[in-house]
Amino acid sequence: MQIVVTNLTRMQHGNVCVAGVRVEDGEHVRPVLRLGQLRACDLAPSGGPFDLATLVELGPAQPIPTLPHAEDHEIKARAARSVSVVDPKLFWDMLQFLARPSLRTLFGSELRRVGKGAAVPEGRGVASLGCLRPAAPPRLYVTSRPDGRRSIRIGFRDDQLDPYVSVTDLRLCRADGETPDEERVSALNRRMEEGEAVLLSVGLTRAFASSPEHEPLHWLQVNNLHLERTPAWRLADNPRADNPRAVGTPHFATVPAHVGTDGSPSSTPRLLAIRASMQRARRRAGGRRASCGS
Repeated sequence: MQIVVTNLTRMQHGNVCVAGVRVEDGEHVRPVLRLGQLRACDLAPSGGPFDLATLVELGPAQPIPTLPHAEDHEIKARAARSVSVVDPKLFWDMLQFLARPSLRTLFGSELRRVGKGAAVPEGRGVASLGCLRPAAPPRLYVTSRPDGRRSIRIGFRDDQLDPYVSVTDLRLCRADGETPDEERVSALNRRMEEGEAVLLSVGLTRAFASSPEHEPLHWLQVNNLHLERTPAWRLADNPRADNPRAVGTPHFATVPAHVGTDGSPSSTPRLLAIRASMQRARRRAGGRRASCGS
């Protein structure tokens, strides 16, 4: 199975979460392991296969859906390999096709406001991954937790809700994978304030209770931010933390050795297959709309 990576997020204890869009049919896929979790060593800067805007061959993948995480597929980490970097324009076009204006369209009608955030009840909802076109420019914040650690949050609006939720985008962290890079956060805020188009990769967490007296919920979070000028900003591009402008000028020509470089990414058969999968998904969506209207 081949996917284009669209979600790359930090987790606790050096673990990471990866997800993408299946080339075959344009559906979201989250690769998971039978034992353990993907680690930072599985990412491109460490010689691994996974990075944003990268076409990855997962090898055999077994669906193991449990709502709302219907996208889970079990893989063997050693079978995964990167194939090529995706052309930035194609990547942006793909995200635009996937994007929806409503969180409830993505996750189901049971998504509800909980405090400042949003969540679905444990084991409910229809999906746990999606791409949102926000109704207004989002705003990033770096906040302090009760234990003194810093974290990134975001306020944004869709057509019904205005949640304030956690951001787990690995590119907004320093080398430790946890400490917010405040210069990068500020740079992205400036670009969004100036009106640059942005799409949000959003997701639902595994169920947990915010406190002992509350029920476990699947909480809404923002996995990654994609801005139009640099939609294919990758971890391997490694813009300097002390130069916010570097966020806007990633060096796509610097392709790691494990990524295929035989020709223009936008003209390879594999990436043409991505376009075809988007077209098939569009036809399916059109057919469902037509049947609903009949």
